[in-house]
Parts: sequence; structure tokens; C-alpha cells
Amino acid sequence: MKTKVMMMAGLLAASASFGAVAGEKHEKDFIKSLNLNETKAEQVEDIMSRYDDQAGQIKDRAKDQISDLRDQKEEQLKAVMSDEEFDRYESLKESKKEMKEEWAENCKKDKDGKWLGMGE
Repeated sequence: MKTKVMMMAGLLAASASFGAVAGEKHEKDFIKSLNLNETKAEQVEDIMSRYDDQAGQIKDRAKDQISDLRDQKEEQLKAVMSDEEFDRYESLKESKKEMKEEWAENCKKDKDGKWLGMGE
């Protein structure tokens, strides 16, 4: 399981740089299609760039906050539960995660991504 997670993390990290370049080109093509004069096009590009930067910073802060909150929850649960109870909790949490992953693999979606039900 850990190997699968590590591989996915590596693939996501590698694809992130390609996605950023593709997204930037898409934005520039989008702005060009607006047929704005050069000054307005530069202003729009600056606004879009600042938005992307700020949105990324907000997402990073949110991830950090959620991680901190998750750590607090774990500490509080460990303080309340015995070691055996906490181990059961962890095991049930992992089972639930695996079940969700299995459902996601088996679900069918239409071309618009709308869920159609479980696969065969």
C-alpha cells in the first residue's frame, strides 16, 4: 500500500510541472482569443497571474491547517483511547479508505463525469 502511495506522489509531483506549463499556455491562448489591445491583454494577464499565485498560496495554507488539525485530532484520540482501541481505530480508518478507493475504481461515469453506478 505504501509503495502505491509513494508512486502516486511521485507521478503527481512530476506531472505538476507539466500541468503548470500547459495551464499557463492555455491562459495566454484564452487571453489572445479575447482580442484585447496590448495594454488590456497585459493587464488581464497580470490579474490572472496574481490570482493563480494567491490561489496557490491559499491552498498551501489550507493544506497546512488541515494537517495541523488532523495531528491535533490524533493526539486527542490517543489521549482518550487505549493503545489497543487506537490501533482498532487506525485499522478501521484504513479499511474504510481502501473500500472508498475500491468503489472509486469500480464506479462508472458518463462522458461528463456523472456517476452511473457500480461497474461489473
